[in-house]
Amino acid sequence: MVDAAGHKGTGVIAGWTMRLILCAICLLGSVAIGGVDPYRRLGGDERLAALAALETKPFPVDLLASLDGWTGEPITPERLEGRVLLLMGWANDDPRSVRLLPRLARLHRERGDEVLVLAVHQRDGWDSALERIGAGRVRCPAAHDAEGALLEALHADASPNVYLVDRAGMIRVADIDPRDMLKAVGRLMRETPEQARADLPRRVERLAEIRELLPDKTADPESGDAAGDEAAGGVSPGAYKSAPWPDPNLDRLSALNVQGHKLPVPLGGEKWLTPEPDTPIHSRVVVIDFWATWCRPCLRAGERLDELQKKYKDDLLVMKIAGQSAGEKYPEDEAAIRAFLRDHPSPCAELIDPSQKLFSALKIRGIPHCLILSTDGVVRWQGNPLSPRFPKALEQIIRADPLLAARRAGAGEAPDDDG
Repeated sequence: MVDAAGHKGTGVIAGWTMRLILCAICLLGSVAIGGVDPYRRLGGDERLAALAALETKPFPVDLLASLDGWTGEPITPERLEGRVLLLMGWANDDPRSVRLLPRLARLHRERGDEVLVLAVHQRDGWDSALERIGAGRVRCPAAHDAEGALLEALHADASPNVYLVDRAGMIRVADIDPRDMLKAVGRLMRETPEQARADLPRRVERLAEIRELLPDKTADPESGDAAGDEAAGGVSPGAYKSAPWPDPNLDRLSALNVQGHKLPVPLGGEKWLTPEPDTPIHSRVVVIDFWATWCRPCLRAGERLDELQKKYKDDLLVMKIAGQSAGEKYPEDEAAIRAFLRDHPSPCAELIDPSQKLFSALKIRGIPHCLILSTDGVVRWQGNPLSPRFPKALEQIIRADPLLAARRAGAGEAPDDDG
């Protein structure tokens, strides 16, 4: 998400709140190892925590081999060893990304012996980027993340995303504000690999401080994260952390991978075409299905979801979200969806999202696409609902969910395991 000033963040006020808190921590001396971290990152509170966690990990150098379209000498583990890396995730259709390219080119030209520079283009739009490169308007080394694996591993969101890797091969600053980019590069250049390694404990402590200061959404009844249900069921956040969730779906996804995280934007902007449920949404496991009337695989997936909704009626809420148009022939407006539903009634909740807010935030490139959320609002599985792994993952999530387990224990019931 980008604000009017061109700075990204899920919440400008929330982001500044976190930055002020971090400044206070530093002034109090609680982050003392290696000195104060002076760099700004881009994002709201939860993203800042995710970036801080990333900064305690080695750079995934093996994923450089997944890039293609290199315009310069490819970066290998051997070339990277002992050097600083500045990597920018960019998009040719994003003006902010394009404006940063000359700064990367200058750094490459003047400091290329010590600092490796790489502009990694996102999966989509590479053909137009090649036109810019061919015209000589990209003068720094560039490559294409055709599989999306590297930028996904770095939690890249809206372009640009700038990452710095220190001489020890660790992600030192993730999604740095471009205004602090050159200052941070200069600091990392002055470090030895040993000094870079010595900074890790400070970043680990910084991560712990940020996590401690994040608001506890499980205690906020307005957050939409099943707070009231957890309190009523006596379920602690620790129960969700230790629950036996299914392994993440490792298939190539046609969307941003948010498994293990909450939705990038909350539900609530959609229009219900069927009656809203009497109970809170997150009192049950939720399946969000993005579909369209013109999409035949979506219709097959819809039949499967109808059966699962009937099977797990008390523990599951399937929310089918329409609104994915395909030109003038298939506008997918409310009238079209209602006409389809009259001929194809479903036991699932039917909604339409003309604004495509969640669809866009998830960067969905193909449908059907679904997400399974546990009752704490975290995405536990994501992918194609026609996958043979989907019903198995759903059953495991329903069995593992602490709130549902507590409810069944109180009623002396067990989940349906037929079929």
